[in-house]
Amino acid sequence: MFTEDFNPAQRLATEVWPRCHAVGLAVPDAETYANTQEVDHHIETMTICPSITAWCPACGLVGNWPGMCWESEAKPTRKRKGHSGIA
Repeated sequence: MFTEDFNPAQRLATEVWPRCHAVGLAVPDAETYANTQEVDHHIETMTICPSITAWCPACGLVGNWPGMCWESEAKPTRKRKGHSGIA
């Protein structure tokens, strides 16, 4: 739950968006959200609750903040080529 004095517009204005590295997200109005193409809807890798629908004016992506700005510090793990995993 956000605190009573939380100002979403003020907080989003300082957010750095990892996709295009622009500074400043905005809360989209209904028209902006409706006109966003499906390819510009961000699918988060994790869910954070509560969240706010946010829009990047620079690249046009819409998603749920703060999950859309979260970047994993852990590198993805993959099986080595040619490794069957059988000992």
